[in-house]
Amino acid sequence: MSRGLGYVYKTQKDNRVKSVRVKPQGLGAVVWFLTSFALAFQAAVLVFLYAFLAWIFPAFFYASLILTFITCIFVFSSDRDAQSKAGWLILMIASCGCGYIIFILANKKVCYGAYKRTFDRLYSRTAKFSPAASLESCSEKTRGLCTYLKNAAGFAPYTDTDIKYLNSPIAFFEDFFKRVESAEKFIFIEFFIVADGALFERLLSALSKKVNEGVDVRLLYDDAGSLGLFSRSAKKRVQKAGILLQPFSKMLALFSFGLNLRDHRKIIVIDGKTAYAGGCNVVDECIESRALWKDAGVRLDGAGVEAMTLAFLRQWQFESGKYEDFEKFLNLHEKTENDSTVMPYAGGPDLKEDVCHGVYLNMINSAKNRLYIMTPYFAPGSAVLSAIKAKALSGVDVRLVLPEVPDWLFLYRVTVSYAESLIPYGVKVYFAKNTFVHSKVVLIDGCASVGSVNMDMRSFYLEFDNGVISDDKKFLLDAEKDFEAVFAENKPAQKRKENIFGRAVTGFLKIFSPLM
Repeated sequence: MSRGLGYVYKTQKDNRVKSVRVKPQGLGAVVWFLTSFALAFQAAVLVFLYAFLAWIFPAFFYASLILTFITCIFVFSSDRDAQSKAGWLILMIASCGCGYIIFILANKKVCYGAYKRTFDRLYSRTAKFSPAASLESCSEKTRGLCTYLKNAAGFAPYTDTDIKYLNSPIAFFEDFFKRVESAEKFIFIEFFIVADGALFERLLSALSKKVNEGVDVRLLYDDAGSLGLFSRSAKKRVQKAGILLQPFSKMLALFSFGLNLRDHRKIIVIDGKTAYAGGCNVVDECIESRALWKDAGVRLDGAGVEAMTLAFLRQWQFESGKYEDFEKFLNLHEKTENDSTVMPYAGGPDLKEDVCHGVYLNMINSAKNRLYIMTPYFAPGSAVLSAIKAKALSGVDVRLVLPEVPDWLFLYRVTVSYAESLIPYGVKVYFAKNTFVHSKVVLIDGCASVGSVNMDMRSFYLEFDNGVISDDKKFLLDAEKDFEAVFAENKPAQKRKENIFGRAVTGFLKIFSPLM
């Protein structure tokens, strides 16, 4: 699903694939317009105040130049990614002295400081529910990743957990609806996007039925991701059905740069026994487009469900502000006979470490024979790019699967440019024919990760995302088959030539891609 207000989906007509922008309708259009206006108004007010003060008080202007210079030194000497540094430094130079204001307001410690302290208190109160992270059960191929996640954020590896790879949105939702029918205690759902449509109607019907049976049903959605797509009337129907509804970080908030931090996770938990993760959202296009829309997910049954239940409950309590009795939702799983390692993880601004970036970087560095990556966006930063190049040069079979059909053209241009820059190093790049690839899958020799994490700076540093790592043999085989199907239908791309104007435009977009 694209990043922004509204989205693009694909249709097929006369054997041609088109990109069609879905525009918010009715009240959704009004909300979209007002929110866009509010954000533009905030920026305009800040620029006006700066210009006015600089004109009235020349000393303020010179002081601002000094502060911007100091900020440039801070950015340059920080441990930020090289691309992020370049973007910020150019913005500072072009800002006529007010760049330091933008930098301060965009800093997570400033715009998200109060929220971070709230999360810290929440984690402290619920730490007792986190399982002890024993690494004894980890296989040799997953031990490094498990150790990283344990030390970085306290995540634990699980055995006694069955895992199933779901290779399409249709497979994902059909499996989900089948499991919903047997729900007895609770159903927790967390999506980045919920949109009106046939899929939503089917979801509402299934959940309403379970509410009538006494099941505790909750739906957490991102207010920005669903803006203009999830109508007020639909929300009222959800609440009228008895489903607890909670938006994450409402969009209509003045002077809140924290709006940039979104909940991009996809988590479903049923009775504490079954859980789902992946890239799917509640939108019709992902299931109606069929061959044109590619996505992947996983289902867990067993002990590993605990981690996803805990992640959902923490996010729900953070947004609702209401105390939850965690104990009644945990330790409900059924024992399985699977001794494979399964490790759910969730990253975001609530943690000290950038876990999602760390997971992908660790997987890349751990690859010895193969490294397959499937992602809709590819702007991963210099550290990941360097690691991929090194692996390809060392003889590892590195392959990258991307969409042939884009959603946001400026992001796609950056994605293609970064991907093609890897071809001379021996990386095979595949653009899935007539397809918008929305899967987020990384497959190496002995394990794979599937979840909501895109291979870009936003997923790495700004968003709440989640995924599941496993070395289960059947899971790995199914993920490999998914990749092999793309390889069989498409030829590796060749590096294309671009004129000087095109290179200039792409270069400009790449500089600011870490800030997008």
